[in-house]
Amino acid sequence: MIYSKSVAVLHLESAHFGDGAIRVNVSNSGQQEVDYFLTDHLGSVRVIVDGSGVVKERNDYYPFGARHVRGDYPQLAANRYKYNGKEEQVTGDLKYLDYGARMYDSGLGIWFVGDPFQENFVSLSPYNYCSGNPMIFIDPNGALMTHYVDESYNVILQTNDGSDDVVMVPNNRRQEFDKEVKWYSNCGYLNNSAWNQYWKDELGLAGFQFSKEALRVLDQFNSSWSRDNAARFLLNPTFVNALRMSFSEAISQWKNPELVAGGLSSGIAGWQGVLNRLARNEEIAKSVLSFGEIKRIENAATRIGKEIHLVGSRARGQAKAFSDWDYVIEGINHQTWNKIKNSLPGSKSLLDNTPKNIDLFRGKLDRTKPHITFYPK
Repeated sequence: MIYSKSVAVLHLESAHFGDGAIRVNVSNSGQQEVDYFLTDHLGSVRVIVDGSGVVKERNDYYPFGARHVRGDYPQLAANRYKYNGKEEQVTGDLKYLDYGARMYDSGLGIWFVGDPFQENFVSLSPYNYCSGNPMIFIDPNGALMTHYVDESYNVILQTNDGSDDVVMVPNNRRQEFDKEVKWYSNCGYLNNSAWNQYWKDELGLAGFQFSKEALRVLDQFNSSWSRDNAARFLLNPTFVNALRMSFSEAISQWKNPELVAGGLSSGIAGWQGVLNRLARNEEIAKSVLSFGEIKRIENAATRIGKEIHLVGSRARGQAKAFSDWDYVIEGINHQTWNKIKNSLPGSKSLLDNTPKNIDLFRGKLDRTKPHITFYPK
């Protein structure tokens, strides 16, 4: 609910619900009126209609969120919710959008402060919005979600603290963890970054973390509800989790009139196919590689700014103790290879007295065969 203050007296201005707002119409003896928001696939308010279906506001946007200025489009003076469904800040007529974690200038297409998690995305400007691709990606609140899982990668808890980390709660700490969750959920503290960091320090990150490609696919889902269920499926690709993901995405799309009109709900099966492939890829990575091995390959990919593909017996999940480490790095030259060849799993180690056990392929990856892809951050 939003109140306005006049001569030390508070007056109800509006009460918002999922798809619109109930407003107090001062010009009509304080009678209440209901406005319904029709949004696009990015959550941007495109049309506002009242209970009689009368169009009270209409908006078109440039890719990064600035409104088209059109004299033939009605505007509702009381409405402050525009691009991505975020509230415009009217103070000083600056029209900044409040995303919760940061303020955004849709005219310039940048944030006003740096990304608090910029060390995870070193190849991007800390002020960039949605990796420069706002037609597909959204940033719901400038923050991401931590996924707590049990030893079988079943999701126990998801908290909105801004990370997308995966944390495994071992069986011997589960009772303690559940007790803490119950206690802190009563005071609304679970999304606090300090609370989440405590458990990350206590338990460490799980051996499996979402790849860059997986995060891109998760960002295609049309609500935080369906995105979270897609993450559940990636973490534990069971039939039940697949149904939960498909159902939540179908409902999220059917609640959006423009998506229904455009027939985009037909893409659910396509996204599930992509996630099935990713889940298989990630499941193999979890089962055949240690956390340290995964991080070493990820760090190497980040250092050279190229994708590194692990192929052969290790990608098939059939490697033995002394099997080769077969890598495909498309178009890598000798100088770049020298930067990482001694840091990858399979490199020669004087400390462990192990010989070099790496085969490098510089050609195109055969994507029809098993492979695990590591992306630069």
